[in-house]
Amino acid sequence: MELKTLSIYVFGPFRLEPSEHRLLRHGQPISLTPKSFELLLYLVENHGRLVLKDQIMRAVWPGSFVEEANLTVSISSLRKTLGKTDAGLQYIETVPTKGYRFTVPVEEVKNVTIPTAVTKSTEATPAIEASRQEKATNLVQPPSRLAPHQLATSQNARHSRAILLPALLLCALCVTGYFVYQAMRNSASAPTVPRSLAILPL
Repeated sequence: MELKTLSIYVFGPFRLEPSEHRLLRHGQPISLTPKSFELLLYLVENHGRLVLKDQIMRAVWPGSFVEEANLTVSISSLRKTLGKTDAGLQYIETVPTKGYRFTVPVEEVKNVTIPTAVTKSTEATPAIEASRQEKATNLVQPPSRLAPHQLATSQNARHSRAILLPALLLCALCVTGYFVYQAMRNSASAPTVPRSLAILPL
């Protein structure tokens, strides 16, 4: 665990930590887009006074052409995120045709020391990457690929079938020929029955 010294802004139930790029409500972090956070930070740093629209757009979107509608949408999103004060007032006041003002009192606390947890995600990255590469290799490798000894066994089986099938056919032909020969031989050696001629009286 490391200790970090920074300046923060406190207003209502909120705590704004610029160096950590974090907004907390009652200690719970609130999700903000990068531009929404920069917009809120600029308004908070200039709290209590009117900030013109052109000033805001140059500070939050430097070097970019931004339409006024984008600023209006961002302000509306911030208002929904912050809600209202206990007195039912908006944190951000709109000054028609001019700009905006952050109306809630803000306390700037300097040199605040907060603990920062040290994560070990970087140390675990090689193991995670190795696992991912192993899974990718298993997916790329065809499941039907055989080991060398299995491939040799398969080839030997095919050769055996190629030799055995003609041999069986030849044996079947020999047996069939033998029986046909025996049948013809028995038919030739069988005794011939003598025929008699009968003469009948007229």
